[in-house]
Amino acid sequence: MTEAELISGAQDAWSIYLTALSIYITTICAYLVVAYTAGKGMTRSQVLIVSVIFVIFALSGMLSMLGYGQSAQEMGKLALDMSTQRSVGPSVDGRAVTILSLVTTIPVFLASLKFMWDVRSSIGS
Repeated sequence: MTEAELISGAQDAWSIYLTALSIYITTICAYLVVAYTAGKGMTRSQVLIVSVIFVIFALSGMLSMLGYGQSAQEMGKLALDMSTQRSVGPSVDGRAVTILSLVTTIPVFLASLKFMWDVRSSIGS
């Protein structure tokens, strides 16, 4: 691959990364809305079904972000190594972005599940 193709591939991977992030945020928001508006009235089986679907979508979003973030970093590094004109890389380290996204998405994921649990456990109160 040429340098231009690697740069284009890295940009595409970051674009897909951001798309996965937006899908993840949408999934979290949808789950929180369902938990808040309908959580108390749902049966255990309904909560289980909704929660399993949520877990599948949220985990696939997190793994997609991780995979595409790493791909973008690798292609960007290869393009920088091949470059004869550029000697300085990007000002933001791609690894930091990936780590930051995981550090923020995992607690949000767990907090969403806890929120549903709290809504459901307040039924008897």
